[in-house]
Amino acid sequence: MKPPAIDLLFASANPLLTDGLGHLVRLGNFRIAGEARNVADLLTSLKDNKPAILILDLDLAVQQNDLIQKCRLASPGTKVALVEGNQVDPALSLEPQAADAFLNRKQSMATLVKSLEALSAGLPHPPIEPFNS
Repeated sequence: MKPPAIDLLFASANPLLTDGLGHLVRLGNFRIAGEARNVADLLTSLKDNKPAILILDLDLAVQQNDLIQKCRLASPGTKVALVEGNQVDPALSLEPQAADAFLNRKQSMATLVKSLEALSAGLPHPPIEPFNS
């Protein structure tokens, strides 16, 4: 028997990133629970869908200092995976917010699938390449 799909919510103002991540559904046991292109839509979608994992683009996350905290309040239990954006160093603007995982856009889809599956299961995820590598 196949386990239930892992619900993902994508949040990015970059449609290319969101479209690319949509291919994860075909590679793993995932279901797209929602997509958001701005902060307001993100918070609404989190409240409505309660996904297992939020894949949050760093470029969107830096728009509000406390966005990850607001996401956690909107959907308790949702894991936050921050995807490298155009920012040079995520620690500069997100120190107190600690995401559950950091993903690099340059990773292979297979590595992303393994990382998200492990994150959902509460397991250590495979090593992730550093930002801007």
